[in-house]
Amino acid sequence: MLLPMRIGTWNLEGKWSDRHADFLQRQACDVWLLTEVHPDVHLEDYERTFTKSLMTGTDRHWAAILSPKSLEQQEDPHPTTASAIIDGTTYWSSVLPWRTCGEGLPWVGSTHADKMANALSQLEPARRKGRLVWGGDWNQSLVGRDYAGSTDGRRRLLTAIDHLELHVPTAGLRSQRPGHGSIDHIALPESDFVSRVGRIPANAQQTMLSDHDAYIVDVDPGAHRRT
Repeated sequence: MLLPMRIGTWNLEGKWSDRHADFLQRQACDVWLLTEVHPDVHLEDYERTFTKSLMTGTDRHWAAILSPKSLEQQEDPHPTTASAIIDGTTYWSSVLPWRTCGEGLPWVGSTHADKMANALSQLEPARRKGRLVWGGDWNQSLVGRDYAGSTDGRRRLLTAIDHLELHVPTAGLRSQRPGHGSIDHIALPESDFVSRVGRIPANAQQTMLSDHDAYIVDVDPGAHRRT
């Protein structure tokens, strides 16, 4: 039986401290889909898995997955995506290309849309049977004006989400920047019922922990999604 879950995503901007750990613990997530992850990131009583690849020129892993539940690490379906199975559900945590990411691995293509299409062409075939939850820093708003990605990149991403039979409850949320839509997202199976979705400001004791806020969804896989 699938139980209600709280799932979060957060771009840590490569930072890590006791304040970051406290911030993560206070959200009481069953699964964290993290991006730009310092190798020292850990939470007490949580299992973790990182992408094998590091962000170019840094000691940061592209992505990681943390959970207090038993976590079965999977091969990275793309260099910027971590993968794990938790309670029979596959979880992906991804960084996707942004408009100014430049050329060269792990990005392939001359335009943002080409790079997005290439990354998605590796991810879609890697989909396992069963439930998939996919989140992370996609560098792409899904509604309104786009600042980080591109119109064609958004179109290709939305097509992939449709092919994967997912919906994105975070699509309409905002980012830290006034007037900007979120580029950090969580996608769930189309049938999942979401009881709560929210943005958690990434500040503690007047200190900005990251240039991205965190995003949380409470989901009940056993309930029918409301339309």
